[in-house]
Order: sequence, then structure tokens, then C-alpha cells
Amino acid sequence: MVNFCVHELIYGLIIMTGSMNFGYTVGFPSPLVPFFQDYWGISKMSTTWFNAILPLLAIVGPFITTWLLTFLPRRLVFCILQIASAVTYLIMLATTKKAFALMIVMRALQGLIIGGVTSIAPTMLVEAAPAGLTGFFGNLNQIGCVIGIIIMYLQGNWTVNLSKNATKWWSLEITCAVLNFAGAALIWVCPETGAVKKEEDNKEEVKKESVFQKQYLGKLLVGIAMMFIQQFAGINAILTNLDENFKEVGAPLDSGIASTISVAAQLLAVFTSGLLVDWLGRRPLFCISTCGCGIMLIIFALNYNYGWADWLSIVVIFIYMFFFGAALGPIPWFVVPELFPDSVRSMGASMISMANQLFSFIVIFIFPWLKGSTDANGKRTSGIGLMWTSLIFAIIAILGAVFGFFYITEPNEKKEENLDWDENKEDSEVKQTA
Repeated sequence: MVNFCVHELIYGLIIMTGSMNFGYTVGFPSPLVPFFQDYWGISKMSTTWFNAILPLLAIVGPFITTWLLTFLPRRLVFCILQIASAVTYLIMLATTKKAFALMIVMRALQGLIIGGVTSIAPTMLVEAAPAGLTGFFGNLNQIGCVIGIIIMYLQGNWTVNLSKNATKWWSLEITCAVLNFAGAALIWVCPETGAVKKEEDNKEEVKKESVFQKQYLGKLLVGIAMMFIQQFAGINAILTNLDENFKEVGAPLDSGIASTISVAAQLLAVFTSGLLVDWLGRRPLFCISTCGCGIMLIIFALNYNYGWADWLSIVVIFIYMFFFGAALGPIPWFVVPELFPDSVRSMGASMISMANQLFSFIVIFIFPWLKGSTDANGKRTSGIGLMWTSLIFAIIAILGAVFGFFYITEPNEKKEENLDWDENKEDSEVKQTA
């Protein structure tokens, strides 16, 4: 019987603001890169680094967070990360055409922060979940990411869109800063998550535990492989360049609106998946999700090459986002915290987050060069083209279904670590009984 608690849902939604922060950083470049290139005249190399440097530095972020968690509680670390992120967005407001390097430096600092956020937010969500609802609460991480992306796409369409003579690029930074400050304040409503070690003997035992021990190593490799499949299915290459990609394939809608519609499919899928994942199971959803993503990428590639229909690109990306949101997006993030006990959970989450950001950097950085460019006649002048790039991602996604079938296992839903709120409640009940 599911022990659902309204308090815990509220806590989960507050923790989800950290996941939204991750979504802002993913969606942030999509409206800004075309603006910087076409209006400010920034070079392709500079905008590529602006886009890709965040996941590169995010590789280090999880380990900084893990170090902080050795002597600071989770809530305080979460608050520090949110405030630091807000400050970097405010500093970005000082950027000019001649001082574009400041924007790149701030994105690099955001990488350190987001690397930490992507390790601590999913972990806190799993720890906050009631017994039997770790899948639903784990999906809140992806829901937050998608909401953050949609906010950036919608606002960017109306404030940073040269086709509408909108050049208020600074509005995105202000929105991100305000929302992150709000998340930093609200986290104090939540109780501390994770097991609270009160005895010195227990602390010594925790210090001796290592995520690289034999019993955890296989789980760690499975988590890293899941992150490889997630990123090399092309999601960040698509999301961070969605506005530009829709323009290239001739989407009949305004590119910003088309992008928002497509990402909204992922939000719909994540909500649906959150209700089904604890019932259907991780493995079948993951296999269906990866196969669906692969098939949609194949159709997208062929439609781009043969020009079947302009509207088809929007439909295909919409369905791709739905399949991604169903499992490939959320499941790797919450399966990993489920695999490890509290003693090594933070380090395990950090290792997986590091792998995710490394793969994300590789995909984002190589995508523009793989896709290449075309001349006025549509003839490719560099790279292998959007079609072949999409087909490579499709093959990896379909192979991911094979991996998922053999290596993804269903968790033991017994809840061993509770929120402090639950523990305090139990303690008070015992005292009243006595």
C-alpha cells in the first residue's frame, strides 16, 4: 500500500526547483546562439564554446558537491548552489559584444554549479519519496528539467527573436536569477533528507565505504552506460540547437513555438511515466523509450534528406521528445540513487553525474561539426550532414534498448532511510506511548 503524504509531495516540488535550474541552462543557449551570431556577429567557435563549456566544467561539479556534503547538510549545499547560480546569471548582464568572453566564463562557472545540482537534486528526490513512490518522485527531476527548458524557449521566442525584432537578451538572465533565488529560499521549508548519523561509530563505518568496492562497481558501470545511451541518443544536441534545427528543415511554425511544442511532449511523457514507472517497471519503459527515440530519429533524418513534408519534422521531434521523456530522460537519474545505500549514495550520484556531463559536452561540442554547413544551394560544404548525424544517434538509441533489457533491474521498494520529518514523528509517537 502506497504511503503517500502531501508534505512529501510539497518537499519534492521544492527540490524540483534545482532540476528546473538544470533546465534553464540547457534551454538558455537555444534562443541566444542565433542572436549572438546574427545580431552581435559572434563567431561560430565562440558560440560553440558558450554552448559546450557548461557540461565540460560540470564534470568537476559533482565532486565539489560531494566534498561539501561531508561537512554540510544537503539543504545548505542545495541553497548555496542555487544562490551561486543566480549570481552568475546577474553577472552575465555585464556582457557586451566586445566582452563576450565574460558570458563564456559565467557559463563555465555555471557548469561547476550545475554539475553539483544534477547530483544532489535527484538524490534528494529519491530520499524524500515515500515507500513505493521512488519512481514518481524520481521523475520530478526530469519534469523540473523540462519546465525549465520550456520557460527558456517560450520567453526566448518573445524576447530574443530577430524575426520579431526582439533583442531583450538580458530578460532570460533576470528570469533565471529570480527563480533560482526563490528555490534557495524555499528549500528551508523542507526537512533534511538522508540518513542522520548520530553515533561516532556509524560515522567511522561510513568513511570506510567506497563506491569503488566490488559490490558497487558493477552498478556504477551500469549507471555510466545508461548516461552514455541517454546523451548519445542526441537529446542535448537537439535541445541546445532546436531553434536552429527547425529553421534548417523548414518547419512551418515560428521556430520558438515549434521548439516549445516539441519539448512540451517530453513534459507530458514524464508526467505519464511518473504514474506508470512503479507499476510497469523500469526495464520495459526504458526499452520502449530507447526504441521509440531511435525510430523517430531515423524518420527525422530521412525526412530531412528527402524533403517529404515540412510539418513532419515538428511531429517527429514531438514524438521523439515524448519517448525520451517516458524513460530515457528520467530513469537513469533516479535508478542510480536507488542502487546505492546512503553511505555511498552521494559519491555514486556524483560519478554518474560526472559521466553524464562528460558525454553531454562531447555531444554538444561535436554536433555542429558533424552536422557541418551548407551553401546557398543547399549543398553540404563540411561535416557529414544532419541526416547521418541523426542516424548515428538513432543506432545508439536502439542498441540502448538491448542494453536495458539485460542490465536494468527493478529496485527493492523497501524504504530504509526516511526524512528527518518522519523520524521525528516516529520519535514523538514512541514518547507519547511511553
